[in-house]
Order: sequence, then structure tokens, then C-alpha cells
Amino acid sequence: MARVTAPLLSLAASGQIGHTVTYQVRKGRRLARAYRVSPDPRTASQAQKRDAMAWLQLLWLNSAAIYQDAFIEIASRRNLPARQVMLGYNLSALNSAAEISDLVFCPPQVYGIAPALSTATPGVGNITFALTTPPLPPSWSINGARWVILRQQPPAPPFVKPYRQLSDSTFPYTVTQAGLGSGLTYVCGAWFRFLTPSGKFRNGPSISHVVTTL
Repeated sequence: MARVTAPLLSLAASGQIGHTVTYQVRKGRRLARAYRVSPDPRTASQAQKRDAMAWLQLLWLNSAAIYQDAFIEIASRRNLPARQVMLGYNLSALNSAAEISDLVFCPPQVYGIAPALSTATPGVGNITFALTTPPLPPSWSINGARWVILRQQPPAPPFVKPYRQLSDSTFPYTVTQAGLGSGLTYVCGAWFRFLTPSGKFRNGPSISHVVTTL
């Protein structure tokens, strides 16, 4: 409803009347124009981007500490919410994708080091993972190896469960995730978490795998 400060429909009013006329003050000048709703063309690319945004929000809600930790680490340096950091890394990767194969598990901008080698070997209803340690800077140590496992799916609601996360703090850093069903495809991320001489933990960039169980 307009706030009328002069006769009705005069240029001294502000706001809109009956979705017909809009009054406003811009740069000290009083203006009146026809009421107009901003267009929303809902193109296919816009719809796909909205779907990716909604799916990533669901991923965040269904994930746990291992997946969120690296984004929290980056967010603390940028003074941003961790979920916003995760969306920033993943929207460009998924907004035109048919599947989540390019999902960012642990982004390359973290301060840690990528694994020297990562393997994901399918079995009957399971996947066996192994990580090989990279050369470490002086006084660095490995806090543990980390894995996140998601069903392959389109980046659009609903979020298809399960979400699985694994960790291993002992050499040779190998684990098996059972109970995954047979003939199903999963997208997996693997990385190391390090302890630095300053006492801070740092995640390393992840390596991704797309694996179909036997």
C-alpha cells in the first residue's frame, strides 16, 4: 500500500497502489511508473541451477563432521558460513551436470597435501579403500585418512541416501564399507587430515572415485 503524503496518485506518494502504479524517490527525485513484476523466465539452465542448489543444501543437512570439516576450515579464514563455502565450490561443478561425479569433497584450496595414491576396489555389496601417504613437511603428522561415500544421483532433490563416512588413523590406511548393495554406483571422496607443528589440523585435497559394487 502506498504511503500518501499528498493527494492520492500524486508524485508525493510512495509505494504501490493496487498493483497499478509505483511511487518512489530516486536520487532526490520523485518518480511514478507502472507497476511491474520482475520477469522470471524459468529457463532450463535456471531450473537446473536451482535444483543443484536445493540438492547441495540437502547434502549439507544429511552430511556429518568429516565432510563439513574442510569447509569449516576454509570458512574460518574467510569469515563466511561453512555452508556458503561448500555451495561456492560445488554449484559451478554441478549446475549443468547430470550426475554428481564432479562433487567437491575436500577442495584444493585447503592447506594440506593430497594423497600420493587413492584406490577404491568394488566387492559384492562393498567397497575397499586405501590411501597412500604423501611426503610430509618437517614435523607434520597424519591425523587420519577420511572417506565419504554417496550414491550416484542427479544433483536435484530428493537427496538419495545413504551418506557414509569412514576414517582410519593407523597405517596402512585402508578400510572397507559394507552394506552398499550389489550393482549400485557410488561417488566417493578420499583425503588425509594432518596435524601441523603449530597444533592445527589441516585437511588435504580429496581424490574422487566413481565405483559400482559387484
